[in-house]
Amino acid sequence: MRLDPITGVQIRIGVMGSASEPVGPAVAALCRRLGRTIAERGACLLTGACPGLPHESVLGAKEAEGHVVGISPAATLREHILSASGMATGGRVLHHLKQRLPDSHTSVLLVGYQAIATRGRQLQDGATSLRIYGEEIPVRAHVETIHGLSAHADADGIMRWLRTASRPPKGAFVVHGDPGPAQALARRIEKELEWTVEIPSYRDRVAIE
Repeated sequence: MRLDPITGVQIRIGVMGSASEPVGPAVAALCRRLGRTIAERGACLLTGACPGLPHESVLGAKEAEGHVVGISPAATLREHILSASGMATGGRVLHHLKQRLPDSHTSVLLVGYQAIATRGRQLQDGATSLRIYGEEIPVRAHVETIHGLSAHADADGIMRWLRTASRPPKGAFVVHGDPGPAQALARRIEKELEWTVEIPSYRDRVAIE
């Protein structure tokens, strides 16, 4: 049980694990009953992304008109899959994309910044195909982006943090970000803090004393 950070409303969450393969009839029935019980107790069912346990538990939760988040696969239900990495550079999201990008009924929602040269950025820029596990996967899915959601600080946040330094460093390095914003941040640090700033290139080496 937890509080929603925005509304302050108490949220009950039931977490369901995953299985690497379909389960037997007895276990399936138990999982279905567990999903139904979670829903009947007013909790939201949070599942994994494998067959077997999650699939059966979701069917049980739906029988009791419960709420489900993150279910996959669920052949008879409308799916909502939450998966990482957010820029599609690796992880289980690649399996989901490989299977679902060719389907025009699929919507892919990219949340937050997509770095240059990542699959997420390619999707954001309108790529018609995506290379996944050595195959060119056609993109027929609808792709949208929610901007402004990021765990990273913006330039103002970075500057506020840099100003907390007890003394100026011998030098600073901007190593994250696209070339344009990186240059802008470096110039701002030089101007406002009067620090020496470098933007290293790939395979550059720096001796730290």
